[in-house]
Amino acid sequence: AKFNEKLYGARSVQIASCRVNQARFVTYITQPSAKDKETALRMATEGLDLLESLLDPSSPSLAPGLRVKGCLLLRFGDVGGAVELLERYQIIVQAVPLCERRVQDKIFALESLAEAYTNLERPETQKAYKTLRGCMQLVIE
Repeated sequence: AKFNEKLYGARSVQIASCRVNQARFVTYITQPSAKDKETALRMATEGLDLLESLLDPSSPSLAPGLRVKGCLLLRFGDVGGAVELLERYQIIVQAVPLCERRVQDKIFALESLAEAYTNLERPETQKAYKTLRGCMQLVIE
């Protein structure tokens, strides 16, 4: 991160993406500590906020930030916040399918969105079903 700061400056898409990418690794920890959760959410928030300040709201470069922060929010219990970010992610990925290179990332995000729909105070099962169908389509392709 420090190397990128010197290379690109403190307020750049590269720095924001680096923050988001660092936060992503907490999603792989089975039982993250409270400090891990706090750090990951802070880094994802900083990265996404910086991306949003530098880019158009529909920019494909926002997709990783929306995915990581949305999945972290869901994992840590903020279902409403997760749905908002993951729906934005879904719109961007549908508009620009190649903005995420790894199909696994798309599937993980869409599965998370489907899970979030079923965990809302008033579950939205139709939306969850439609989202899961999208995941299946990605697997088939």
